[in-house]
Amino acid sequence: METTAFNLHQTIDTITKAIEAVICHMLFDFALHGIVISIALVIIAAYLSSHKHPYAASMLRVAKRILIFCLFVAMPGALSLLINRHLPDAGVFNFNSIGLLSFWSLISVHLVFEEINNSIVKKNKMDRA
Repeated sequence: METTAFNLHQTIDTITKAIEAVICHMLFDFALHGIVISIALVIIAAYLSSHKHPYAASMLRVAKRILIFCLFVAMPGALSLLINRHLPDAGVFNFNSIGLLSFWSLISVHLVFEEINNSIVKKNKMDRA
């Protein structure tokens, strides 16, 4: 049985590159898809507000929250793009855009319904008072 010497420096370098790839590349892709969904929510909310729909404001608040979260999460990747002109190599990493868009859609639907529910509860409390 052949043994190889353990190289701590090489191991730490590999772990550092993996963490950098996750934080900069993978989270950037994740946040980019969230930004796309929040833009879609803004468009839908604008259409609904032009028709004086009561849930347009709820959708706009959710879109704003998702956009702020995604911009915060995408910051390391954006800085990597600005500084290095490319995202760090992520090896065999592969995200499916349909899956990420579906994931963000589910999150946004849940948040929109929660926001609508909260606005209805607030309205009922104000009507009672």
